[in-house]
Amino acid sequence: MSDLSKLETLIGRLAEKDFAGANEPATCEIAVLPAIGALGWDTDDFDEVRRQYPVKDIDGKEGSVDYCLYAKGRPCALIEAKRAEAELSRHQAQLLRYAYQEGVELAALTNGLDWWLYLPMVGGEQVHRRRFSCVNLREQTYPDSAAMLHRFLNRDCVVSGEAKSEAEREFENQKRNRLVESALPEAWRRVDGNNRLEDLFAEIVGIVEERSGHQPDRETITRFLQDKLASAGEDDRPAVQRETKVVGPQGGVKPDSGSRKPVSETLQPSPAKKRPSIPIEAFWLDGERHEVPHWNLLPVRLCEVLAREAVPEFAERLAEVRGKRPYFTRSANELRVPFSISGTGLYVEGNLSAKYAERIARRVVCAIRGSDEGFCIERAESPPDS
Repeated sequence: MSDLSKLETLIGRLAEKDFAGANEPATCEIAVLPAIGALGWDTDDFDEVRRQYPVKDIDGKEGSVDYCLYAKGRPCALIEAKRAEAELSRHQAQLLRYAYQEGVELAALTNGLDWWLYLPMVGGEQVHRRRFSCVNLREQTYPDSAAMLHRFLNRDCVVSGEAKSEAEREFENQKRNRLVESALPEAWRRVDGNNRLEDLFAEIVGIVEERSGHQPDRETITRFLQDKLASAGEDDRPAVQRETKVVGPQGGVKPDSGSRKPVSETLQPSPAKKRPSIPIEAFWLDGERHEVPHWNLLPVRLCEVLAREAVPEFAERLAEVRGKRPYFTRSANELRVPFSISGTGLYVEGNLSAKYAERIARRVVCAIRGSDEGFCIERAESPPDS
């Protein structure tokens, strides 16, 4: 039976151990085989752990995989080990070809510190897309690393089929997030998002100024709208329209009945129309540039980079960055638009404006490092005046 505390202790020992010069057999003995044992597999039982498992490539060429986890008379998972600090991306295609030919539903590629986990039988996906999880024993906290490996490779879960089901759920979440991410820029362009937001801001400014006698700043309005979006249900979320609207008693939006002055008349003088938000190009951290295709992906990419620093209690520190609802969580169901943070087991809210994405990003850097020194954002060239 797997002992999670035993696995966590092993990971802590490996993360502190310097075996950079170890060759493949040494890596197996130092890291891979002990990890398999800590995951509940009997490494001395040939019926559970078979070494140098013979396989054939798609063209019939014979080869072998370092370990095959066996149960109920069939291979359940293949594990290929490489020398310490080897570049794993060069070896994933061959491992997946072997696994596919053998009909094995789970596979792992490791150099002792990095563990890349795959669903080999997934059709219609490129090799790197079949990877559903990356675990790095030095860059992630020991409990997080242990939990991820236990979730997908522990003996009881693999034999029962639970590990495969969990892997498929993780794979589908990531696939969904990729599709959403790729569609968002086009959706934003087609709904003319920048202009519609400017219209909404102008209307709110007018109503607030009429009621209070003071003009609110954009930051105050942004916080208010973010909270409303976080708490609104799908059916009662206000729609952004171009015609004049007034805020109803319950915070909903209804057409102007004529009982108030048109919003345009309440703005004296009418503020000049502001430029659309400038797209993001990248962020810089400690002098290193990281490209970002869209603002709502900024927190995702930033967290993936910061996770490599192996900060203790990484997930707990991110949990402190929140509004009325959490922005970071282990359950995708808690978020309106969940984006997966690769290799961490965490999700971040993807329903973010440019300004809010930047604010959350700076709060994340401060939560992890104590300040946002060394962090800056690179924007695209400013759009021409309209």
